[in-house]
Amino acid sequence: MAIIDAGLFALIVGIAFITLILSFKIGALLKVVSMVLFFAGAIMLLAGDQVAYSETATDGSSTWTTTKYLISDNGEWLGWILLLMGIFAGLMFFMELVGV
Repeated sequence: MAIIDAGLFALIVGIAFITLILSFKIGALLKVVSMVLFFAGAIMLLAGDQVAYSETATDGSSTWTTTKYLISDNGEWLGWILLLMGIFAGLMFFMELVGV
């Protein structure tokens, strides 16, 4: 399984939420950005990827790396939530575009 860097995943989801919130004041185009970012995060998790970060330490003679998992094998439920958030953002954009 592939491992996604936790900082990148947090950045994607954070920007998605920020653009969704700002879209109510700035404009509808930010809803599309939010939708795309939510779908990107959902695809990463639904594909079975794990979200983790690694730390490398040395003591002078040896080096070791530890990996800490934030979302491991059971992160599929979060992928479905992000997918629903992406659909929600897309529907809000469409409703604002049509004028409903």
